[in-house]
Amino acid sequence: MTVAVRDASVMSRSAAPAQSRWLSADLLLGLGLSVVAALGSFHLSARVPAPVMTAPSCVDVWFEADAPYIFDSMTHGDSQHHRRSRRHPLFSLVSRPAVRVVQILPLTPLQAVRVVMALVTALWAATLFALLRVIGCRRPEALCFTAVAIVSAPAVFWFSVSETWGFGSLTILLALLIVAIGLRRALSTGWYLLASALTLSMTTTNWMTGLVILATRLRWRRALAYALATIGVVVACELVQKQLFPHAALRPKTGQTSRYIFQLDSGGPLMTTQVFFAGAMVMPKLMQTIRSSHARALIPALRLTAQHAPPGSGSPWGAVAVILWLILLGLGAWGALTTVRLRPFVIVAGLTLVGHFLLHNVYGGEEVFLYSLHWAPVLVVVAACSVFTPARRVALALAALLVIAAGVNNVRALDEGAALLRREPAVMQAQAQQVNPVN
Repeated sequence: MTVAVRDASVMSRSAAPAQSRWLSADLLLGLGLSVVAALGSFHLSARVPAPVMTAPSCVDVWFEADAPYIFDSMTHGDSQHHRRSRRHPLFSLVSRPAVRVVQILPLTPLQAVRVVMALVTALWAATLFALLRVIGCRRPEALCFTAVAIVSAPAVFWFSVSETWGFGSLTILLALLIVAIGLRRALSTGWYLLASALTLSMTTTNWMTGLVILATRLRWRRALAYALATIGVVVACELVQKQLFPHAALRPKTGQTSRYIFQLDSGGPLMTTQVFFAGAMVMPKLMQTIRSSHARALIPALRLTAQHAPPGSGSPWGAVAVILWLILLGLGAWGALTTVRLRPFVIVAGLTLVGHFLLHNVYGGEEVFLYSLHWAPVLVVVAACSVFTPARRVALALAALLVIAAGVNNVRALDEGAALLRREPAVMQAQAQQVNPVN
């Protein structure tokens, strides 16, 4: 008995340094990925014409994005656009203070917003890497699939402009990370309340993930109580936000919602499906511009779109990337469905994807790619489950090739889109006004 106790004590002491080295290696890799992702975001944002983010006349030119309105709310506490909190409840409470802190440095408002978006990108990449490690991916696998996410079309196009989608995507990943940790160790139910509140905080429709977490991880009575508590927590934070930003709204927007239901200009379920799955990784050929159906006076007549382009049509690199990506998704679905230990996590991730897919087949306007950063990393997590199949080495090789093919295609597409917009009259006029401001 004495020998057994002594042996156990020695094993526990030897296991502690090993675990410490394991955590240190992961922290270093996560930090490295974060730095790379942040630098990439900051560099690519400089390639986007500044008016796309700063000029109200350029609203909607970037795939229907409201980037100038978001920029205004991030840089001005008295902006009228804080009323967007009807759809993005706590975005102002997070983004505006972040920009203020960054502006301690001698930066212009545009530079400060670019830095904040780069920091969000860094947190996003680190969270995804941690999530992949927790669900059981080895370091090379987690590293490779995080790189896949970083070069994906939604990451390249949405972390390079001022928008809410990166913040919302980060909260979804944090919620999934809580679920994954809960499979390894017992968590108090308060963590699931936190996950629910996180998903509601940035975009109201993302709360579907939080509700799925509550419904699958808790008994129904407690799940219902925590759903109500989530609303209470977010409303309390909104009251604080209202004190800081008087134009912030306290109630969801109900008007003009019906015009976004079953949008004919989206091309129907087939187009939505191809954007949802293929466009979540590989940007197709950008149509130069199409006329906007909106009637708001500030919106120019033309805008970029990728809604109707065939998958992989952007370049030969894109065609290869789509094939690699779809194979990986198929292998990942196989791994996710057959890995029993991950079943509770897979249910949450799967229902999140189903929810977004159904939502954007019914509601969401003409450009489904606009929202793609919300589900793209979840698809990458599913693809990463391919390493839990007998085809692990094949999947890892495919993922490495995908990083190259998708990365080249998507960065080229960003440059192409930026070049097209530089010739857009609304952008040219706004650029001229910024260079030669009227006194």
